[in-house]
Amino acid sequence: MSEKRKVDKKLRRKKRRILFIILLLIVVLFFLIAFKTTLFIISNIEVKGNMKITKDQIIKAIGNPKGENIFRVSLNNMTENLNKHPYIKESFIKRRIPNKLFINVNEREEKVVLSTANYNTYLDEEGFVLRIEPNVDNEKLPIIKGISINNPILGEKITGDQNSHIDEMLDLIDISIKLKLLNEMVQLDFSNVKDVTIILNNGINVAFGPLNNVKYKLNYIDKILKDIEQKNIQCNYIYFNRGENPVIVIDND
Repeated sequence: MSEKRKVDKKLRRKKRRILFIILLLIVVLFFLIAFKTTLFIISNIEVKGNMKITKDQIIKAIGNPKGENIFRVSLNNMTENLNKHPYIKESFIKRRIPNKLFINVNEREEKVVLSTANYNTYLDEEGFVLRIEPNVDNEKLPIIKGISINNPILGEKITGDQNSHIDEMLDLIDISIKLKLLNEMVQLDFSNVKDVTIILNNGINVAFGPLNNVKYKLNYIDKILKDIEQKNIQCNYIYFNRGENPVIVIDND
């Protein structure tokens, strides 16, 4: 090996050692700044997407990480804990260097109240239990009656036996929401699944009949409501259980 090659080889080794030392110093410096100073201590938590749950409730659910090092907290653990809250459908948590956490939540929304003898169970459109309260007389949400469920658990979906007709009830609710018809309903009674009854907030009683052709029946109700509003007609009853075609009763005729 020539003398020049030897010198070049030594220079390359020296450069590599110097580069290694520089990188090591950078890592050590970063470690000192990140974990031994207050620069990366969480002092600000931003929350978006919450309507029902307060910011303080969300911060409490993730363990109140204010004052902790932003690199030491586990985003996965905080997200998992937050998603256990009944009203949280999903959530996303991100670090915003140097000292901020950003939380975006997608909440579940109360859609109906399943009423039993002892308590009211508030559900979203998927049947998840959001809260359980004593029965009240001035309930503003549509009331579901005649559905038998197992003991409800906050944050979990309602369950029942094979004859509870929960899936059919949820399907009816889902279609009603899509038609923007659910808010027109005061009560839905599934006590007799062969003759379901619905009371609308304008006083119309609907004999819905069995839980078949649900989408057709709900579309028909929607059209009737729009028609009687446009024509200023008083409708009292809509029957789906009196033959093949729906029967509409106007002014008790």
